[in-house]
Amino acid sequence: MTATGKREWTPDQLAAIRARRANILVAAAAGAGKTAVLVERIIQRLTDPEDPVSLENLLVVTFTEAAAAEMRQRIGAALEAAVARDPENEALRRQLLLLNRAHISTIHSFCLWVLRTYFYRLDLDPGFRVMDPAEVDLMQLEVMDRVLEEAFAAEPDGGPVTDLADSLGGRGDANLVDLVLRVWEFSRSLPWPEAWLEQVTSSYKVTPETPLESLPWYGELRQMITLELQEAAWYLEQARQAAAAPGGPAVYLDNLENEKEQVTRLLEEVGDLPWEELNAKLAAVHFGRLKAARGEDVDPVLKERAGKLRNQARDLLYALKEDLCRDEAAVRAELERSGELVATLVGLVRRFDAALREAKGRRNLIDFSDLEHLCLRVLLDEGAGPGRLQPSDVALELRQRFAEVLVDEYQDINTVQDAILALVSRQDVAENNLFMVGDVKQSIYRFRLANPDLFLAKYRQYPEGEGGPNRRILLKANFRSRQGVVDGVNFIFRQVFSPLVGELEYDAAAALVGRAGYPENPAAATPAVEVYLQEGKVAAGTGAGGRTDLPEAVGAGKGGKISGGAGYGETLSGYGAASPGGETGAPDLEDLTALEREALLVARRIRRMVRGTPERPGPEFQVWDQEKKEYRDLTYRDIVILLRATRDRAPVFLEALKQYGIPAYADLGSGYFAATEIETILSLLRVIDNPHQDIPLAAVLRSPIVGLSAGDLARIRLAAPGEDFFTAVVKAAGAPLLPFTARESAAPSSTATGSGGALDNQPGQDPVCIAPYIEDTQEPWRDDHPGPGAAAGKAVPGKDRDLASLLREFLARLERWRTLARRQPLGDVIWQLYRETGYLEFVGGLPGGAQRQANLRALLDRARQFEGFARHGLFRFLRFIERLQQNEGDLGTARALGENEDVVRVMSIHRAKGLEFPVVIVAGLGKGFNLRDLSGDFLLHGRLGLVPLYLDAAAGIKYPTLPYLATGHRLRLEALSEELRILYVALTRAREKLILAGTVRDLPRQAENWCASLFLPGEQLPPVLTSRAGNPLDWLLPALARHPDAAAIRDLAGVGGGHLLPDPSSWQVEVVRGGELPDRGSEEPGVQVRVTAGYQGTESAGQQENPGLLCSGWPGGSRELAGAVTPVQETAGKTVAPPGSNIAEAGVEPGVSPPAGAVSPQDETGPTWLQQEVARRLAWTYPRQPLTALPVKLTVTDLKRRFDVFNEGETPLRPGENTFTRRPAFLQSHQGLTAAERGTATHLVLQHVDLSRPVTGESLAGLLQEMVEREILTPEQAAAVDIRAIVTFFAAPLGKRLLARWEQVKRELPFSLAVPAVELYPGLPAEAAAGEIILVQGIIDCLVEEEDGFLLLDFKTGRIPPDPLAAYREQVRFYTRAVETIFNRNVKEVHLYFLDGGVDFKVTS
Repeated sequence: MTATGKREWTPDQLAAIRARRANILVAAAAGAGKTAVLVERIIQRLTDPEDPVSLENLLVVTFTEAAAAEMRQRIGAALEAAVARDPENEALRRQLLLLNRAHISTIHSFCLWVLRTYFYRLDLDPGFRVMDPAEVDLMQLEVMDRVLEEAFAAEPDGGPVTDLADSLGGRGDANLVDLVLRVWEFSRSLPWPEAWLEQVTSSYKVTPETPLESLPWYGELRQMITLELQEAAWYLEQARQAAAAPGGPAVYLDNLENEKEQVTRLLEEVGDLPWEELNAKLAAVHFGRLKAARGEDVDPVLKERAGKLRNQARDLLYALKEDLCRDEAAVRAELERSGELVATLVGLVRRFDAALREAKGRRNLIDFSDLEHLCLRVLLDEGAGPGRLQPSDVALELRQRFAEVLVDEYQDINTVQDAILALVSRQDVAENNLFMVGDVKQSIYRFRLANPDLFLAKYRQYPEGEGGPNRRILLKANFRSRQGVVDGVNFIFRQVFSPLVGELEYDAAAALVGRAGYPENPAAATPAVEVYLQEGKVAAGTGAGGRTDLPEAVGAGKGGKISGGAGYGETLSGYGAASPGGETGAPDLEDLTALEREALLVARRIRRMVRGTPERPGPEFQVWDQEKKEYRDLTYRDIVILLRATRDRAPVFLEALKQYGIPAYADLGSGYFAATEIETILSLLRVIDNPHQDIPLAAVLRSPIVGLSAGDLARIRLAAPGEDFFTAVVKAAGAPLLPFTARESAAPSSTATGSGGALDNQPGQDPVCIAPYIEDTQEPWRDDHPGPGAAAGKAVPGKDRDLASLLREFLARLERWRTLARRQPLGDVIWQLYRETGYLEFVGGLPGGAQRQANLRALLDRARQFEGFARHGLFRFLRFIERLQQNEGDLGTARALGENEDVVRVMSIHRAKGLEFPVVIVAGLGKGFNLRDLSGDFLLHGRLGLVPLYLDAAAGIKYPTLPYLATGHRLRLEALSEELRILYVALTRAREKLILAGTVRDLPRQAENWCASLFLPGEQLPPVLTSRAGNPLDWLLPALARHPDAAAIRDLAGVGGGHLLPDPSSWQVEVVRGGELPDRGSEEPGVQVRVTAGYQGTESAGQQENPGLLCSGWPGGSRELAGAVTPVQETAGKTVAPPGSNIAEAGVEPGVSPPAGAVSPQDETGPTWLQQEVARRLAWTYPRQPLTALPVKLTVTDLKRRFDVFNEGETPLRPGENTFTRRPAFLQSHQGLTAAERGTATHLVLQHVDLSRPVTGESLAGLLQEMVEREILTPEQAAAVDIRAIVTFFAAPLGKRLLARWEQVKRELPFSLAVPAVELYPGLPAEAAAGEIILVQGIIDCLVEEEDGFLLLDFKTGRIPPDPLAAYREQVRFYTRAVETIFNRNVKEVHLYFLDGGVDFKVTS
């Protein structure tokens, strides 16, 4: 189908629709309409006048249930259309009736049908039930505990299992448990798991006569050595060319040529040499000392380049020697040790499998892997051995039933599923009937054990011609993307894909052919693919939120430019390089800072696309509406941001979009565990299990369960700076700590994850005891009863007395809960926590309270379910919850997002597969690949088996063996191939506009590496480059550097020539460097402005969801707020205190030797200089003491009251305690709304009124109803809104001005002003107020942009004060100041409008 909607089948599509009597593999490129082809083939089979089939005789297998539902819906729609054309056709009407009974489902649903139908062929109760994933995890942990307990009990004095557990290390047996489960799960993805385990074990039984070269891993080792030698030879050749160039260090040439010759000779021999000879030759590789290159005729740049390249080759080969070089005897000894470890591990896996089968059989349960394997048992003949697909009589019966077996997304199936499909389809030469559709370039589920090799094998074996038993059909036409996107995708992947990386040649058969056929429109998007490269390393002096004025880079060429950009924050750790550890947790601060800057860059580009610029407002271009068949303006819902992984990253982009006022949504896949109420209760359970966990303990104390403020937590921390937080809590409670005995030391200080619980009474480990820490928790502190803190010799201020009392009460409750957890079932413990804390009732009063309470009840149900499976124990339950989270499991579901919601979507590339969007922004392209699976103690591979490191716990050594290195090489290539396919999926989601963004450290150096591709012959990049990629930019940029439009990259690298590839694609490259975002607005001296669309008026800086974004990335400029502490300066090598500081009295500088004439320490006649200095320091007073009473942040509505208090000479009010100020919904329901709550509801309605049409009572009533349904307002709030007052306003002249310019109206506009403190508090001493600022925040109700300036409106509800202009003059002044500073335009009119009386007051300046 073309973009205009007209269906025109291509010859290749028609061939796929009409081909018969063969196994057919349809290789469908992205956007080729494979689903439409599959549906049309089914319809034509049903309506074939010569050989019609019935739906009940078709088996259609899809990858997901959603895809199956869509397929069923499409087939139903096509059948209804056919019946409408021929209403008398009974056969078609019958097919419609059969639709709901047709076998259109996932492979698991089909397997379930087979088991339900043929259960009698197995020893299976027909009432069996399929477990959900959480149940599976529970049972696996229960069985694993029992198996390991039995294994360790059988080895009281140690043995192979104990040795394996000790070798793996880690806390407890967690590493061993995870390894056994991983091996078991992997084996279950194979048709004959037991045969694979046997093969794995036997592969290490190597006799002395068996040559190493015949072992399965040796070929991979040889390939790894070959690639390393090729890379070294390439470096040496580049170094030789640099040395031979005019001005190059010619004296290097002899060394370089000799070294390249030895590498080349070794390359020629590596394929034929036995290991002993190859090892000797590798060991003999030697790099001599370079001759000195001196003289004015030697170009230092060429000299440095030649030396650097030569050193890279040398280091590469020396590292290869260090990793590989060992004689054959050592290799065989390592194989023997590896065989012992593998045999022990395989034995545990077998015992676990048998125990798990017994446990499931006892409870009549099966899991998803059982569905496949039991179905395979039904379909396989009993006499069939491993590797033989001999059908049973059931399989033969199903072959006769199914006239055709059609498989969608064939590239994503595993080996077991492939065997099932082969058994139920006809595989006779004349009757083959397996129809497979897919695209191996989009196979991105290897982590779920999908096997793309199955597709590739058929792709390479099946001929394109018809007439044989097997046939391959290529669907290359892309009906999705504009030609500019198609050309860009082809240009990149034609160079990067190869059989080694990507596992496929991107030749003419694989390349996309643009057939979208968009109608011409001058307002459509430009064809250029946009690329934004951001420098991850920011110059020194730029802190989080700081400002730096980096010079703009030079070298903008055709199609590219280099500009100052979003360069605030710290450097980016790990960007632009491989990340062996992968994305295992939250990114560090530096990583987040660079990511924030990239997110802000993306947000700014989106705002420009949708809103335009001041010079050219409005959407930047139009997009084609596929439903309406016409062009329309770009909206937010047309845009998607794709990330490799959304966890920890999507929230950063959401916050950046929020700062730019862009609505956005991300389904993070963790809706349940991320819920605040669940996190709070889990933190409490972790503290009950082991209180020595800082983060869960702080979370509980900060939560409403205890209710401490951030300041309270700070005081607790100061009570014991060098101790863990629980010790600090005990000390802050005023209780004396007991001596650190063996009883307390037995309790591990666990991490925040909750591992190592203290309540499980593990051997040799007593639970943590709190009771001795608490002396008197019943009597509150009084003046005559100073408490135990005084007895300990510590004076406790009055404010800390309340804190200490709270903490002692909490510790007493915690001890009681810990006792309860040891004695009662877990479900009872959690219910008791709900009752005692009142937390269940509390969350019920919050917005969405019913859902929050349901979440807590679900956690209680899960705990009770856990008790039915596993041995009781809080630690084991928490471990189960962590396992669910690690496996990306969740107990809840995220809300469905409607297609018409006007938001920017942020999603992972995997989630976007099968979808398409008008504008696609692929971000985070500088993030290192996740190669975590390549660094474990054991590696898993279907062909190479189970390969461990050399592990010796007794000797305390661990290192890679040759099989481990070879298997790691193969897994790395497969992982890189998967990452390349993921990148292909991301780029092919775009219909009309493709934008790429990435951040790397040291852009010029990276650009030099990327531009090495300019000196390579041919079009395809060699594996030397592609196999060394550490992130997607390492593929994109070497390919893009060879395009004529990529001059910006070449200029950045300082490369002027090279091999450019002519290509029809168009690119726009922007290199973003520097410390500030573009689009800066003017700033008023002394005032810094931040517009933050996500600002909440009562939220402090320390409570922001993303503190990094609070301090950096301010649209319109970024500055640090000056603090009360003056930075120390470096002057002439001495550390000097700032002017005005008491430290700098008498010209003495701390840390500097005594001044001339000072009394020496040896002079006993008077005080020594050191004594004088000590006395001076002890007498020092803080020079800015008056500032400590000032708030750091004010709201505009606070200003008048704070002025009055301070100017009367009293102490300014401190910010209030962090308490819940919003009344719960049930109080609003029973007692009515307060005036403030009614005003809030009215402002919400005014914010949502549609100004593009007349405002009437009917339209407002409809709006209120909609806001109640969407839970924006409660029914009580809606009822309190005065509709007539709002209608009156819009009927007045002021309201008509808003309606006349509705597109220029901004509502609820938040702002922040950093105002000099002396301006707000004139009574401050000048020396204390110097440089000090206070953050003033507010929200402007309404701002209208007119031709000659802004119209500012402030709506008021409630009574009108006697002198409204005087009452609100200061508030309006700051509103006006903020607007004029932000937008650099004057505010011509300011109006106060009182809705209750319909009175308009114009404020004069």
